[in-house]
Amino acid sequence: EELDRQFGFRTLHSLTNAFVSVAKEKSFPLYYDNEYGVDSDIFTWPVDQTVTEGDAPKGSITMLKKNTTERKMLKTALKLPLSQAIERMTAELTSGYFDETKKISIIYLTDVNSNGVPLMLVGYRCDDGRLYLNVNRVDPDRTWYVVNGHRVGFLSN
Repeated sequence: EELDRQFGFRTLHSLTNAFVSVAKEKSFPLYYDNEYGVDSDIFTWPVDQTVTEGDAPKGSITMLKKNTTERKMLKTALKLPLSQAIERMTAELTSGYFDETKKISIIYLTDVNSNGVPLMLVGYRCDDGRLYLNVNRVDPDRTWYVVNGHRVGFLSN
């Protein structure tokens, strides 16, 4: 963060620090009890660790009305580079998207892991109030369930 201030450039750490800062301002406990407050895979899984400058493409959150596979979600998903996805997730946190528990936001990424597998960024406010931000592999056969009060949204065109 000090380098960000001194030299005017951003890192993935500074972007996740902004997310953690907003969570702390809202008094949301963090799921990850590590030095970052977020999933440490964010800093190792994506092959490209570049912070993308400029405005992210616009998109809106599509809330699932029924259980849905990632294959179906990917048909309309707006994919972002990891850095822009973290900024978007921070904006969602700031605007109140995660003020209620059992709420999930998924942003599919343009990034892949070292095996070439596409990745996604997931924000989730657990039933117990903890908030997490993690990176995960995309699995077209995975189903996201909207049961027991869980609400799932994803960034789409």
